[in-house]
Amino acid sequence: MNNYNNRVSYSPQNRNYIPTSSGVYIITDIWGNVKYVGQANDLRRRYEEHLSYQEPNIELRNFLRNNYAFFQYEVIYYQGDRNSEELRIYRMCRPPFNHMQPPAA
Repeated sequence: MNNYNNRVSYSPQNRNYIPTSSGVYIITDIWGNVKYVGQANDLRRRYEEHLSYQEPNIELRNFLRNNYAFFQYEVIYYQGDRNSEELRIYRMCRPPFNHMQPPAA
C-alpha cells in the first residue's frame, strides 16, 4: 500500500519539488482530508495545471487558490497500477472535488 509520504505545499514556487514522473496524487487540506485524487503521466505538469485558469474543475481551482493545501504523490510507472491505486483511494476517501469515479482498473 502506498502511503504518500512525498508531500509538497501547493503553491507555484514549489513546482520543482515535483518529479516529471508518472504517478498517483492526492490533494489534501491542512488536516489531511483528501479533497481530490488523480493520476498523471507527468506529475509536475498536472500540479501546474490544477493551479492554472484553464483548470476545468472550478471547485478544486478555487480551493487551491483560497486554502492551504498539500499535493501528495507516489511515483507509479505502470498504467494498470495507477488505475488501481487511484480507484482504491477514491473508494476509500470519496474526495468531494472528484466529480466522477475513476474507471475500473
